[in-house]
Amino acid sequence: MQRRILFVDDEEKILQGLKRLLYGMRDQWKMLFTTSAEKALEMLSREPADVVVSDCRMPGMDGRDFLSEVKRRFSDTVRIVLSGQSEKEAFFKASDVAHQYLVKPCDPEKLKAVVVRACTLRDGLKDPRIKQAISRIGSLPSLPSLYADLMAELKKEDPSIEKLGNIISSDIAMSTKVLQLINSPFFGLFRKIANPRDAVVYLGIASVKALALGHGVFSQFDKTKLKRCRLDGLWSHSLAVASVARRIASYEKQPKEVVDDSFMAGLLHDLGKLILAEVFTQDYEGLLAKGPGQEKRSWEMEAEAFGADHAQIGGYVMGLWGMPDNVVEAIFFSHSPGAKPTIGFSPLTAVHAANAIVEELSNSGIGTGGTVLDEDYIATCGLAGRYGKWREAAEECLLEGKK
Repeated sequence: MQRRILFVDDEEKILQGLKRLLYGMRDQWKMLFTTSAEKALEMLSREPADVVVSDCRMPGMDGRDFLSEVKRRFSDTVRIVLSGQSEKEAFFKASDVAHQYLVKPCDPEKLKAVVVRACTLRDGLKDPRIKQAISRIGSLPSLPSLYADLMAELKKEDPSIEKLGNIISSDIAMSTKVLQLINSPFFGLFRKIANPRDAVVYLGIASVKALALGHGVFSQFDKTKLKRCRLDGLWSHSLAVASVARRIASYEKQPKEVVDDSFMAGLLHDLGKLILAEVFTQDYEGLLAKGPGQEKRSWEMEAEAFGADHAQIGGYVMGLWGMPDNVVEAIFFSHSPGAKPTIGFSPLTAVHAANAIVEELSNSGIGTGGTVLDEDYIATCGLAGRYGKWREAAEECLLEGKK
């Protein structure tokens, strides 16, 4: 089946260049080109596209307004910005309507890879209701108390970058957004940023203020939803899994990139629970009320109810938002690692094992009925017999975190 990819740019030369560069994809993609956002909307009305790739600065309706309209009317279409604009203002403005932001000139192989990955992820969710609802997400709500702390700090005459980093790194939603933004091609960093505190330092006070106060990228969770969907212990569990995953990767003497990806994936591995609570509050609340049974674990019940479990939903969104492949895979397969053919150690190994260990050691009940170590998968990776040592390292890591 051919994918429909719509390219929108007010410069005809750019579109002609894209046609030449992407000519080799003509059998896989039905490519449509237009110089007008208004014309693009007409084309989408006649037949929606799988992916829209749009410039930002255009006469008449600009890219941000165009993608906002696409998000409203054609919610399951993947939205990508391809722009030569170098101003942070334009990037931040587009961050709540575009799934990803690419910078001109863009390597055609990079563009192909982004579009192919987006289409593959899109196919991974079978339920159209889930797909449409999730594709509308531009950012996620934060804990009300942390959102209030962030606003209060930003409104001070001289905000502290250290305090901002501490606040943002204490919240899953804010952490996810700053990691997405800082690792975007827009910033062109030579190394990946895995820690939200480091992301805040790179962004700087002015950028965080613009995101929060100028563009409303951060918002707060409805307190009743928070309570009803039992998310109060989610962050402490996620941080514990991230810390243990990093420790396990370090214990296995993995390269820094694998260690960093293990931490980031651990931090975000339960992001899908936040998404389910925000988008499908009533259904998710009803599912939680049933509780996991002896025959079915909580993530298996989610898969039955929504066509995908929270790990797959979180991995899907992180993939759409351009997070690294290793991180996306570690989130997506965190409960079912055996479904991902792999050889040797990877961030998925670290996160899966860390989640099982933290749940085993935890008295909080967060994640109960979720993760049981897949011993066959561990053996397939050539790591049978390591779990005991990992558990010892985890206990040490968690004790250090309490000091």
